[in-house]
Amino acid sequence: MILDGVTAVPWWLAAPLVRPWYLRWGATNEELKASMPGDEIVPRAGFNATRGITVAAPRQCVWPWIMQVGYGRAGFYSYDLVDNGGRPSADRIESEDQSLRPGDSIPMFHETRGLAVAYRVDSFEPPDWMLWVTGRATANHRTAPGAGD
Repeated sequence: MILDGVTAVPWWLAAPLVRPWYLRWGATNEELKASMPGDEIVPRAGFNATRGITVAAPRQCVWPWIMQVGYGRAGFYSYDLVDNGGRPSADRIESEDQSLRPGDSIPMFHETRGLAVAYRVDSFEPPDWMLWVTGRATANHRTAPGAGD
């Protein structure tokens, strides 16, 4: 736990300098302008970030990786110490994590004093997009046609 905090301090200190870049990290100008499923849930959001990553693979190959995201599932493919309680993110498709349905929970991190934080799967259209909702917040995971399609 202490190590998690220590690794987060440099990011917290640098936040004012990198925030504008971080809110649109990897996203193209077209992606920033595009509407996404779930935009209507919080029409005037107080916080909005659009981030993207390009994967040189067809959407059908990327989709199983999105299906298994979550703490205690396959992880977040990010900083495992911070995002997954030190457990390494999966490096392969996990068949037991491929059966999400609307209403299922996507845990964000381990329980803390009885409080579990999780998004709920709202809807999805494989292999195009998946929408998560919690309270008045949404997270949209979208694949876009690319060179591999």
